[in-house]
Amino acid sequence: MGNIKFPCALGPEADCRRCGCILPVFSLILWRRGLLIRAFAEGIKREVHEMWQQKGNDVHKHLLHSA
Repeated sequence: MGNIKFPCALGPEADCRRCGCILPVFSLILWRRGLLIRAFAEGIKREVHEMWQQKGNDVHKHLLHSA
């Protein structure tokens, strides 16, 4: 739920604003599964876009070197 956990596993000096603990994020995903599906879809879309960009760059490089 994003609440501060006491006692924190990182110790009493931990800064909750800069915490890298996955448990709050994991709890939110379990609570609102739509977030997980949306994040997964966006990640796939980004990977495909990057793959096509790289493929286009490779073709462009090939054309430059063969000219």
